[in-house]
Amino acid sequence: MSEDKRTIGWKNWNSNFKRKKPTATLSITLELFNYGKNIEDIMRIRQFKRDSVERQIIELITMGHIFVDDVIGTEKREKIQESINEENIDKLSDIKEIVGEDFSYFEIKCTIAHINSS
Repeated sequence: MSEDKRTIGWKNWNSNFKRKKPTATLSITLELFNYGKNIEDIMRIRQFKRDSVERQIIELITMGHIFVDDVIGTEKREKIQESINEENIDKLSDIKEIVGEDFSYFEIKCTIAHINSS
């Protein structure tokens, strides 16, 4: 990893995925999501661990194939986004501390993916 990537922090952690065509495995997850399947359903159907499905959802948000509010809801996204914008934070743990226990790291990462895809 280059020095530039390390110093930039979370703000660009997923920028490599932006505007790419989904891989075959991402396409399957996207199709299941578009058919109304939630993360638990996708885990069961694909026999994947939660972390794998969550990473795929985050990639698909970054790529613009899934709208973040369909995953975490508008209110949560707005609260996380406000915290990021107001505090000029560069660590996930700092964001988590500000938004509190009602928010997961997955929800924070989804919001960051949304910001990076804009």
